[in-house]
Amino acid sequence: MSLLLLFVIGYALDSKNPRHRRFPSIRVREVPLLAIVPLIGAIPLVIYSVSTRPGSISIFLPRYMIPCLLALVIACAHLTHRALRGDLRHSRRRIVRMLVPLQILVVAVFIGHRGFTILQEASSADTPGQPGAPPAYVGENERLVIEHIHVFLQWHFYADPVDASWMVFIVDREVGIQQGGGGPLNHQIMAALRRQFPKHFKDTVDTTEEFLSREDSFWVLRGNRQWTPMRIENNPDFIIDAREGDYLHVQRAR
Repeated sequence: MSLLLLFVIGYALDSKNPRHRRFPSIRVREVPLLAIVPLIGAIPLVIYSVSTRPGSISIFLPRYMIPCLLALVIACAHLTHRALRGDLRHSRRRIVRMLVPLQILVVAVFIGHRGFTILQEASSADTPGQPGAPPAYVGENERLVIEHIHVFLQWHFYADPVDASWMVFIVDREVGIQQGGGGPLNHQIMAALRRQFPKHFKDTVDTTEEFLSREDSFWVLRGNRQWTPMRIENNPDFIIDAREGDYLHVQRAR
C-alpha cells in the first residue's frame, strides 16, 4: 500500500511538470535489470514443478522463495525511484509542493512501522528451551526411537546430555522414500551427521539393521512416520506389547 501511494503521488507530481505530460518511459539502461525480475521470480515455480510429489508438498519451495523476494525488491526499488522523481522547479502550485513532504512522511511511516514490527516479533519470539522429558513409564534402561527428525534434534541438542544419550534416530533410506516430501533428504542428513560427527551421533543414530540386531526391547515415539509400520508391525521377530499415547513399547518375539 505504501509503494502504491508513493507511485500515485510521484505520478501526480510528474504530471504537473510541463516537461513530462506523460509518464516517462523506461530507460535503456534499466532494461537489463528489469528483465531479470521475471527470470528470478520464476525460480520458485520451476523448483516447485520439478520437486513436488503426489500427496505431499515440495520441501524446496520455502527455501527458494528468497530469489523471488529479490525480484520483488528490484521491482519495488524501480517503482519507488519512479515515484520519487518529482521535479518542482517548473511547478509553483502549493498543493504540488505539499506532495514532497507527504512522500517523505509515507517513507518514514513505512520504515518506522516495519522496523517496530520486526523488533516486536524478535522480542516476543520464544527461545529454544529444554524439551519436556518423556513420560515416567518410558524407562531409561531401554532405547527410545524417535521417528521425527526435528523432535530428535531438539532433544539431542537441548536436553541434558545424559537424558538424550538413550534416544536414537533410525536412518533407513526405504523408509525415507516411503515418507515422501523431505523424508529421503532427512535420512541423508542424519546419515551424513553420523558420518562427519561420530563423537556426537555415533551412539544416537543407527541403521535399522544395526539397531534391530542389537536391541531386544525398546520404545518408539511415533511421529506420523513410516518406520514403525514398515519395520516393526509386519516384522515377525518383534511385537508391540504396549501403547501409551504416542509411545509404543516393542520387544523381540520369543
